[in-house]
Amino acid sequence: MQIDQLTKGIEAKFEQSRLVFWYDPKQSFSEEISVIAIDDVTLLDMSDVSVFETKKRIYRSHAERGNDHGGCENETSLLKTCYANWHKQNQATIAEMQRLEQENNRLFIEAYGLQDELTPDVPLEQITLTVNPYYRYKGVIGVRD
Repeated sequence: MQIDQLTKGIEAKFEQSRLVFWYDPKQSFSEEISVIAIDDVTLLDMSDVSVFETKKRIYRSHAERGNDHGGCENETSLLKTCYANWHKQNQATIAEMQRLEQENNRLFIEAYGLQDELTPDVPLEQITLTVNPYYRYKGVIGVRD
């Protein structure tokens, strides 16, 4: 197999997924793989690395790429801080979904001339997101919760 052909195949896989695992038990392509250079791709040889080391490396690489974990991307983050950031992010998501639902209702009402019969308002209890406690727990919780 040509190196160019191998490189194109690997690049195609990276377009579909951020992680690509190469399994070559007979080490048939070990020389070819070692000389392939693809932008923004790190080759990790698993033959001399433990599974835990690989997991840690992938996790750190993911955090370094700037993915938003709400400030909870490492072991030293406090659970309270992580939960507060997660809760804040969920509240913003719920508010945005409520805004979109109300806008959709407004457009529907205007399109069908139902201004005298309906309002575009959508109560929080009707925003069907699993991170929405108002929907998930059907009003059992208080506003502060």
